[in-house]
Amino acid sequence: MEFCEVASMSMELLGADHFQVFYNPPDAARAKRTLLEGIIRFLPWMATIDSFQHWLYTHDGHSSQERTAQWLALIERFGSRIDWSGHEKARATQWQRQLHLFHHPFYYN
Repeated sequence: MEFCEVASMSMELLGADHFQVFYNPPDAARAKRTLLEGIIRFLPWMATIDSFQHWLYTHDGHSSQERTAQWLALIERFGSRIDWSGHEKARATQWQRQLHLFHHPFYYN
């Protein structure tokens, strides 16, 4: 299951060199740039999720407060500098939106 993402992203990157079959040159360049930017934006999230999972599985019996503290520390380490003022609870529980954590542990590894 885990390797599906590697194959999928590889095919996207290989196919990007042929966008001009479907798009005019400026649109093909924009589509390729958008694809590459998306990958770059995705990498910090993937690092955060992987690091969080490793922490979860190596800290058996951790408390909810410890889990939240670790998540927030990882968001600081890998995350952007978005101002979360007024949305602290959403930030602290943001990891719950990643279904891989619940259904396919270590999917990104």
